[in-house]
Amino acid sequence: DVAPIVFARCAPCHRPGEAAPFALLTYEDVQKRAAQIVRVTEERFMPPWLPDSSVNAFQGDRSLREAEIATFRAWLAAGCPRGEPAALPPAPVFASGWQLGPPDRVVTMSEAYTVPAEGRDVYRNFVIPRPVEAGTRHVRALQFRPDNRAVLHHAILFVDGSGHARAEDRRDPEPGYESMGLGVLRPPNGQFVSWTPGKGAIEYEPGIAWTLDETLDVVLQLHLRPAGRPEPIRVVVGLYFADAPPTRHPLAIRLWSRDIDIPAGQADYVIEEQYTLPVDVSLHGVYPHAHYLGKDLRGWAVLPDGSEQALIHIPSWDFNWQEEYFYAEPLALPKGTVVHARYVYDNTAANPLNPHQPPRRVRYGFQSSDEMAELQLQVLTSEWDRPLLYHDFVQLSYTVDQRYAERALATQPANQALRDDVFKYCLRRRDAEGALRVAGDMLARAPDDPEGLLRLGQAQILAGQAEAAVATLARAIRAKPRGATLGRLHFQLGRAQRELGKLEEAQATLELVVANDPTNFLANAALGEVLARRGETEPARARLEAALARNPEHLQALWNLARLELASDRPERARELCARALEIAADAGGAHYVLGLLAEREGHRADAFRRFELATRFEPDEPAFAEARLRLADADPTR
Repeated sequence: DVAPIVFARCAPCHRPGEAAPFALLTYEDVQKRAAQIVRVTEERFMPPWLPDSSVNAFQGDRSLREAEIATFRAWLAAGCPRGEPAALPPAPVFASGWQLGPPDRVVTMSEAYTVPAEGRDVYRNFVIPRPVEAGTRHVRALQFRPDNRAVLHHAILFVDGSGHARAEDRRDPEPGYESMGLGVLRPPNGQFVSWTPGKGAIEYEPGIAWTLDETLDVVLQLHLRPAGRPEPIRVVVGLYFADAPPTRHPLAIRLWSRDIDIPAGQADYVIEEQYTLPVDVSLHGVYPHAHYLGKDLRGWAVLPDGSEQALIHIPSWDFNWQEEYFYAEPLALPKGTVVHARYVYDNTAANPLNPHQPPRRVRYGFQSSDEMAELQLQVLTSEWDRPLLYHDFVQLSYTVDQRYAERALATQPANQALRDDVFKYCLRRRDAEGALRVAGDMLARAPDDPEGLLRLGQAQILAGQAEAAVATLARAIRAKPRGATLGRLHFQLGRAQRELGKLEEAQATLELVVANDPTNFLANAALGEVLARRGETEPARARLEAALARNPEHLQALWNLARLELASDRPERARELCARALEIAADAGGAHYVLGLLAEREGHRADAFRRFELATRFEPDEPAFAEARLRLADADPTR
């Protein structure tokens, strides 16, 4: 009676080489720990499964049923009888090594990293440069194999095509580089790709995969915890490739808060967030996240008809057992659904997981001793709704992060670096009025500062004041700043000249930037665009290729090169470049524009109309899309 439960629910972790500290494979293993097993199963501490299974049905549910717990209890009360030997089911056989057979590609950290004996948790990124040498591969399954599970709390796999992570790695003398935030890193094709203790190979549903090509680095983000002595760790990942590209493309969106400030001694501190879905979605997975003070985590949706749909409820959060959960059946959430998250935190001495004894004030932050509140959702939507959802969510992200920077600035008003952060979020949100205001604040504190003038020039370009921007940037250049600042001023001046239609002047200015710094991918991309607009196709192509050699994820270089390829009668190459751009950012307006031109050429009038509509929606001020606005009327399928 007992053995089948142990073999199915306990042995996957409680066996040699896995995360658990002891084995549960034989009668002797289980009998000597029977009292402990009854206690931890009655408390539902083991097997580790956080969600309330009565609220949602998830794949891979490890929770025990009441009858199974009662079986353990009765067995202990009966003195742990061995039972008939002939009735004992065979012990489980676990695949050693790769559970799905030899991988198509094995990627590994280049060297082990040694976790210090003590101190704070370590969040570190390890870059595996371009594991695919040529072409494109579609990952349908994978398996993480850490060689030291005692110090690894969890691992997340990201991709990076910008080269930024590799540069950060080179700057750090130790293996990898310290970081927990995403920065330029992105989940591959909107997928949750992670490892937690006890997790085996990951196989995706048919039609779902994520892509790797020669432009992408794999980055493993590890959360490591000191174990009392220096411990080396190295993680290997086996990848299994699909024969065909994916037909379904998930997106990862999230609700989260940076407004966390928990007083010492408060047992019921609450964070609530909500997000209104702009399109219909099918919800496939959910990933709740908090740190040690999290107590009760709940996610739910209010549908347009007023009905409620539970998404997840974790009544007793445990930071040590966090993971993502995939629904047994996807949940349909229509446009207008409001997704809610409500997290309760316990910052008292009664919380056994509280890292501070006595308790102390805890705020938002990346360290485990700080706190976070995130509810990440993996959704699928239609091809045409996907860019709308992506754009809406990205703008929300910028808004949340800008508010956080503004609150920090309010407490440190002399901090120009924080003011610059606020300015950058204004640019990303295309908030010209806000950008002008922040740049004005910067100059009010330092009237002749070239950096402040640079920001004002950028804000003026965004606001459509290119002529004023030329004057502002010229004034800054006359002050003779040195180094990188001078190059950035000339780059923005070239942009302003381009906006004014002074293409010859813009070309000369941008050529000056490239002459001083041939590796400047921003200047190469902008120069390539100017040359293309002047009809100099081959020089334009060379500059755009140079930009992409330095940063394969530069969106404007991708779509401008795609447009050149289409004009040169290379439609498949144009389509490939656009697909890459939309993989990086589903709201890349330029890629939608070129795909609209392609659809128009192929006689797909309705698709062309939709692409032109998306292009002008996402980048309404892009001069190159003037003809897209004209083409919208011609391509309108209702005409």
